[in-house]
Amino acid sequence: ACASSKGRKTQNEDVPLLLDSLKEGRALYGVLDGHGGRDVAEWVSRRLPELLCEQPAASAPVKEALRRAFVACDSELVLAATEQGWCDGCCA
Repeated sequence: ACASSKGRKTQNEDVPLLLDSLKEGRALYGVLDGHGGRDVAEWVSRRLPELLCEQPAASAPVKEALRRAFVACDSELVLAATEQGWCDGCCA
């Protein structure tokens, strides 16, 4: 279950990340807090899990796999945002 509130904004910019089965018995849960729109948060919600699954689970602790996935996602996001003309952002 997930709940979110838009507060005083005209639309809710939060994007939930609820993946019970990611890879090798791992799960991923979080909230991507959109800032100035939802475009970036929605993109990250799709791309971050893919990048995390590309990390070899046996060779790196979860903390390091997450760090690598976030760094790769951030690098790709800069290009995607430029191509799409996005001016919003998000934090996890």
